Amino acid sequence: MEECIVAPRTRQEIAVLLADPNTATPAPTTSGQTLPAGEPVTAETALAMEQVVQMWLTCQNAGEPLRAWSLFSDGYLFRLLSRQGGLSGKAYRELATPAPVAAEAAVILVIEGARLLPDGRLGATVTVSYPSVPMPKRFFFYFTQVGGRLLIDGILGEISFSVP
Repeated sequence: MEECIVAPRTRQEIAVLLADPNTATPAPTTSGQTLPAGEPVTAETALAMEQVVQMWLTCQNAGEPLRAWSLFSDGYLFRLLSRQGGLSGKAYRELATPAPVAAEAAVILVIEGARLLPDGRLGATVTVSYPSVPMPKRFFFYFTQVGGRLLIDGILGEISFSVP
């Protein structure tokens, strides 16, 4: 099994991030539009996207949200935490205590449609199987390059498709 090996976000880093009112945040939705079209990416780029998603899920399964947050862009993490009203010292300490998934872990079933989006970010549809949920869940992940690292810049909640 893969290990969650990224460094966690520190309380100081999070405090500085939340104190900056100029942090640019990605749009929270597609504004009712269909998923963004784009150009296919190279196999190397698709693999890099897959590795980031796999590490994120590994950290989530390990009960290490602060490490998982290290894989988020500052803008995306700012948007998530500001909606929750910040992060108290007590909440940070609780998040810093690993709480691994007791039963089976969530697993990635497929990552498909990896593409370069018109706004310069990358995107892909990710299907995850959660042991406590009877049906796999589909998400759209946005990625951005920051300082030579590929980071998650947004996750659209479950994608639904209508059946004719």
